[in-house]
Amino acid sequence: MQAIDKTKGRMASVEIIRAIFNAFALERKPCNVKRLEQLTTIPKSTLYKFMRCLVDIGFVSQLSDKSYFVGAKIAIYGDLYHGERPHLIVLKQVIRDLAQKTGCTTQLCTYTRNKYMVISECVPKTEYAIRSEVLGQRAPITWTASGRLLLPFETREKLFRGLPKEDLKMPDNSPINLDGLAAEIVQAKTENFFQYQSPLNMVCTCMATLVAISDQERYTMCVSLPNRAPIDVFAHAKKQLMALAAETSQLLRR
Repeated sequence: MQAIDKTKGRMASVEIIRAIFNAFALERKPCNVKRLEQLTTIPKSTLYKFMRCLVDIGFVSQLSDKSYFVGAKIAIYGDLYHGERPHLIVLKQVIRDLAQKTGCTTQLCTYTRNKYMVISECVPKTEYAIRSEVLGQRAPITWTASGRLLLPFETREKLFRGLPKEDLKMPDNSPINLDGLAAEIVQAKTENFFQYQSPLNMVCTCMATLVAISDQERYTMCVSLPNRAPIDVFAHAKKQLMALAAETSQLLRR
């Protein structure tokens, strides 16, 4: 029984650390403990204890104003990660270029452990940019435009067997139409494009296209626009998205 309690304690610590780094990803700038408490709902006393440990091991840095941010050790691990995946450096630069060309929020997304994740995002300071709250968060892939391109399943039966049961429902708990989802997956893969108003953010629409490095490593490049944007803004965004994705796919295949 004692061993089980220790395991639960370790898992709780992991969840606290994950919540802290998720807060950094959401805020995208240094945070003091008061702000971290607001973002994570973790008590200040617990945060202070964890921040001391994270600073000591270099995962978090403490700034002169007593705020905290991602530490140098994390950057070293990031370099190691990118060293094994140099194409990610290219893709992240393309996402920045796409944001500049469209004036819209752009994202690089992937499919990990049956979930959707935004791994890079660029939010320009323009009228049609939208700041999301999903960077680094795992979300049901069935709720996204990217999901139609990233999901390896193309039939109702495979979707039902292959997806977590909680992802077969929408945020309001209504069941997902699996026949409709399967048809959208076929359409998206045929066109290498899908446009969708995700329930993750009902005030915006996401456009996505696939960039496949291999059968195992696949990403989507996305543009998110507010629904109020004019039709010509949508058309321009789609044109730039598809052109840059095609250029990038050719570059990465060389």
